[in-house]
Amino acid sequence: MGTAVLTSIAYLVLAQWLHLNDLTGNMWTATLIAFAIGFCFRVAATWFKWEEPMPRLPSKLFQGEPERRESLEEKMQPGWEPEE
Repeated sequence: MGTAVLTSIAYLVLAQWLHLNDLTGNMWTATLIAFAIGFCFRVAATWFKWEEPMPRLPSKLFQGEPERRESLEEKMQPGWEPEE
C-alpha cells in the first residue's frame, strides 16, 4: 500500500504543483515520472526486505514465527538456487 500512496503523491506533486502536465500539453510526463518513482521504491523495498508492520494482535491462524524470506539481493547472487 505504501508504494501506491507514494506514487499517487508523486503524481499529484508533479502534475498539480510543478505543472508538468501544462508544460508538455499531456499527462504522460507526470505519469511516467511518478511510475518510475513508485517502481524504484518497490524494487528497493524488495531488495532490502522492507516489511509491512505486523498487526498488534495477529489472527489465530498465524501461529509461531513467520518463515524467513530471502531478499532480492540474496536471490541475485551467483549460484543462488530456490529452496524446495
